[in-house]
Amino acid sequence: MRQQLLEASRKNFQLPDLIYLVSLKSKHVVIVLIFWLFSFEQVSGSNVTGLTGFYANGQVFLTWTNATNVNNYYKVYRSTSPINNGSQLSGCEYLGWTNQYSAKDHDLSAHYGQNKYLRIDSAGTPLPSTKGLFVATTLVKGSYYYAVTVLLNQEEDTSILAGNTLPSAISEQVNKPQPVFQQVINISGEAVEHWVNFMSFKRSVLEPPINPAGFMASDFLLYRNNNTGNQPLCVQMHGGGGDLFTNIVNVTSNEMNISVENLFPSGEDGGYWGANSKFNIYKDLTTIPASGMNHNFFQQLYKDIIEWAIPRLNIDSNRIYLRGSSLGACGAFAFTMTYPEKIAAVSLGVPCFNVGFQNDSAEISSLNIGGNSRMKIDELFGLTSTNLPSNLGNNTFDMLNGAWVIHSYPKRDYPFIYAMNGKNDIIVGWTEKTIYYDSVNANPVGGYYFWDIRDHGGNGSIWGNNNFDLFRYRKNLSYPAFSDCSLNENYGNGAATSGADFGSVNGMLDWENEIEEDAQSWEAKVFVRDLLKANGDKVVYPNSGIADITLRRLQKFN
Repeated sequence: MRQQLLEASRKNFQLPDLIYLVSLKSKHVVIVLIFWLFSFEQVSGSNVTGLTGFYANGQVFLTWTNATNVNNYYKVYRSTSPINNGSQLSGCEYLGWTNQYSAKDHDLSAHYGQNKYLRIDSAGTPLPSTKGLFVATTLVKGSYYYAVTVLLNQEEDTSILAGNTLPSAISEQVNKPQPVFQQVINISGEAVEHWVNFMSFKRSVLEPPINPAGFMASDFLLYRNNNTGNQPLCVQMHGGGGDLFTNIVNVTSNEMNISVENLFPSGEDGGYWGANSKFNIYKDLTTIPASGMNHNFFQQLYKDIIEWAIPRLNIDSNRIYLRGSSLGACGAFAFTMTYPEKIAAVSLGVPCFNVGFQNDSAEISSLNIGGNSRMKIDELFGLTSTNLPSNLGNNTFDMLNGAWVIHSYPKRDYPFIYAMNGKNDIIVGWTEKTIYYDSVNANPVGGYYFWDIRDHGGNGSIWGNNNFDLFRYRKNLSYPAFSDCSLNENYGNGAATSGADFGSVNGMLDWENEIEEDAQSWEAKVFVRDLLKANGDKVVYPNSGIADITLRRLQKFN
């Protein structure tokens, strides 16, 4: 009987010969088998199983059944040859890691307060919670094998078993990755489309991932607003405390809205920009990087969304706009400085023009040293004094300083910029606004810049937003950029108590849209206008003033 039992165990569980022989001599066969079965369960639970994958639109989507420990991370490898042994991993292309919750839609889960999961196929269903997910962008055309290992407490199990390596190669092409449609959501009675981008951090075969995580999913919402064709598109960036659902169905006329997100799986935000190459997107840590490169991967993602939208949404490519408030305004302005040619105009509610500025006249400003916002920025990019390099070719806090950018690149194709700020704003501060206003006059990019005595939440507002029409501007329509206008109110020396309580830079100057332009001439009617306060009272200006005019976005005249 003992012999038959052991033969059955050997056949059904592939008991190693050595253990089989030892067990055969034991009088306690049942005890040995129970111990062995327990050991088998522990081993199988420490590795992924059921690894599968498919290629679509320039990316490979890998799924597997997770191992049991919730603290696991998973490292992913790619090779042109079958990966059959752990000794091969050092010669494979390492793609990065992911964690135990890679199938979770973190953006949607944060909004609803319950776990939601990603679709990797628009026609499919959301992944189950037990599944792991990794999305790799194809960098070189070919056929590739993949393997997934488990990392726990910084120790990697490099075992290669049948369940954690692909037995067959996946044929891949280099193509632009596309967002994956998830569902239609009813918001205030309107149909809103939910999409997800799977952002790969492996950008080069010869370079490591730009972040320890190999990929990240990021959601966006699309409100078509009964699209009949050739409509404007407004890309919205929400403020802190909001999410991508904020204002998604709020429209002025016939514009379509896309609302983007900037959260990491940890719940921390990326400032609509990106992070350091050592930043952990899965854990809210207080580590401040002192080295490495900062990458603007969120900005690149938003640029990709715009480029995706142009041919697919039947929009007017000359009428693409940005709108942001608070944190979203900081992100929208930074995007404007990096990719000005992508948009026609931008509307900013209480933005920061220089993310690296930390000497606001209000000592309790959140962007000053020790402030909450400053500490979060430090964790993303390092200290301003370190000013680490960025993938954009300049140091990070230079690229996040609007005054530096427009001084260094005065001939860039800047869109029309509208901004509203408050002198009593202790979140994004006031002092650096006056420095930027000086730079606008010295490096004529134009725009309207309003201020009053509001705080960050709008208390104390004098101006409304009734002096600006975002959708008036077009990328294929030139405009006059004003500077050094004699009618500008005095914005002071950077202290909230200096200068006028309210005013604007260039706000009282306007022009008629019927611009006449050819190769030899540019002609437009420029005039002084009166402005309206939020309560409807009129602010009256003299009939004339003096200002410099620089022509921007010229179409024919040169």
